[in-house]
Amino acid sequence: MYIEMIHPTSLSPEALDAYLERGWYRMGQAVFTCRFVTFGGILYPTIWIRLPLASYTFRKSLRRRMRRNNREFTIQVGQQGALDAEKEALYQRYRAHFRGELAPSLEEALFDGDGRDIFDTRQVTIRDGDRLIAFSFFDLGRESLESIIGVYDPDYSRHSLGFHTMLLEIQHGKRMGLKYFYPGYVVPGYEAFDYKLRVGPEHLEFFHPGDDAWRPYPDLEDDQLPTARLRHGLEAVCDSLREQGVPAEMRIYPLYRSASLDSRLALCLKQPLFIECHPERAGLSRLIVTYDYEADLYALEFCLRVADLSDQFHSFQPPEDQPPPCLHLLQQVVRLAESSSPERIARTLLQIGAA
Repeated sequence: MYIEMIHPTSLSPEALDAYLERGWYRMGQAVFTCRFVTFGGILYPTIWIRLPLASYTFRKSLRRRMRRNNREFTIQVGQQGALDAEKEALYQRYRAHFRGELAPSLEEALFDGDGRDIFDTRQVTIRDGDRLIAFSFFDLGRESLESIIGVYDPDYSRHSLGFHTMLLEIQHGKRMGLKYFYPGYVVPGYEAFDYKLRVGPEHLEFFHPGDDAWRPYPDLEDDQLPTARLRHGLEAVCDSLREQGVPAEMRIYPLYRSASLDSRLALCLKQPLFIECHPERAGLSRLIVTYDYEADLYALEFCLRVADLSDQFHSFQPPEDQPPPCLHLLQQVVRLAESSSPERIARTLLQIGAA
């Protein structure tokens, strides 16, 4: 599956380390992992990263930045994380200026609205006199530090306080003798997450899901990205279908996330991209081809359109150079064929008389 989520009732420091080691991360009071994310109607890859702490040293420009902010502001690091009206007010100011989606409240972002915390959550606070101007929350494992959220006052944007809290977390992890700092994922092609690379890409590692191993971040190649592997595989089968005279079109399917996380939708399609065969045909039934790039396996699926959710996704409008969306919830009825060969899938479609 390309997105998974688990809701533990408790979580030891050792268990958190184990999840982080496998490319999982905190979301509210759950842990999750994913391979893709969508922004502006475009499917992007998520690349989980971490920073080994023992050998890491801040470069000169970062040390200079830290000294300047540390002189100008009052900073505290490592206290037990706590929500209060002051932090919530700053979060709402930050949220109003943030480009993207954030939870409606800090309580909901961290605790799913019920105040329960299964993590050992700590905080960084930065004040200008008595005024809270930035804070962050992070979780401690036995050997790891997981950075969760950084919030800053938009009036202080020139001080890069969101990045500064991340540097303070790294420094805290080093002082504690921890092995790894986990800042979540970066999204190649989408710059909003690139600030995480400012610690120095040459020092980072990325999680390679194909062999469940961490590798040096500079070794990441474009053709290894999940989106590249998925699209390349689907383009191959799309070409084979067209060569056999079968009209075919790639579709982006934003509903895959809901189908993956909601048990009531267990029978629905969980693929973010697929090939629709005979897109010109009307009706409730659909023949589609999916591709599991991790298993290198194509599947020919017979699906039914069970709900039109275009009203809920009216703002999901991909650019013209991207695959058009499918905003109907698709229920998988039967898998008609499987193969590692796109040509064989195309021939199978002809053999069953679908063309």
